[in-house]
Amino acid sequence: MILHFWLIDDLYVEPYGRAFLNNLTGTPQYLNWLARVLRPSLGDTVLELGSGIGNIASHLMGRRLHYVAAEKDALYLHALRNRFLRTPNVEVLQLDPECPNDYERAGGPFDTVLCVNVLEYVEDPAVVIQAAAGVLKPGGSLIVLAPQSPALFGTLDQALGHRRRFSQAQLRTLFEQHGFIVQNIRPLNRIGTVGWWLYGKLLHRKRINKVMLKIFDKTVWIWRHLDGVLPWPALSLVAVATKQAD
Repeated sequence: MILHFWLIDDLYVEPYGRAFLNNLTGTPQYLNWLARVLRPSLGDTVLELGSGIGNIASHLMGRRLHYVAAEKDALYLHALRNRFLRTPNVEVLQLDPECPNDYERAGGPFDTVLCVNVLEYVEDPAVVIQAAAGVLKPGGSLIVLAPQSPALFGTLDQALGHRRRFSQAQLRTLFEQHGFIVQNIRPLNRIGTVGWWLYGKLLHRKRINKVMLKIFDKTVWIWRHLDGVLPWPALSLVAVATKQAD
């Protein structure tokens, strides 16, 4: 029975499919890998957009002076407030990434704005980038994790509510058009591309089998070391850009 639930657990079902990517509750080793990639670029004050239930925040808040976990979904906000109720350096804030006026409540300016699996959902990513620039310090960093390769867009993306996938050139242009200097764009998770192509393009499935997700997470330690040498595009891109001084 324990093995059965370990293989099939699923905290969120439709319409909360965004949890599959943003929360990834069943893939703790992948979250650890992602946090190791993001952590070196974070400053002391952080605004995270689209925080979900806080799994990324819980890995990254550390000893930071101030971490704002922002979310627009009521269910996720409730979970965030419960999770960080006794964490004095974490503030939970209701904020719609596509509503520039909401950013006024965030305070700041921040050293870092973190945007993990957000830009693929919004109607206009430029609105989010421009609003993020408005709450960053000059020289502050905008860090984005987004799905790579428009050619990989398939039924999985559609089921999750994705509007797009990005090329490196598209992300770079998006940053540069809004006054950012791109420091680095790093491909991440090449092994994930195989499963995404198989389920979303070849088999036209709307979700990935839970057993496959468990196997992936238990073998992340292998794929993390091989990620730079596998000969195909990665599933995601991590982009770090700094706001130019006025």
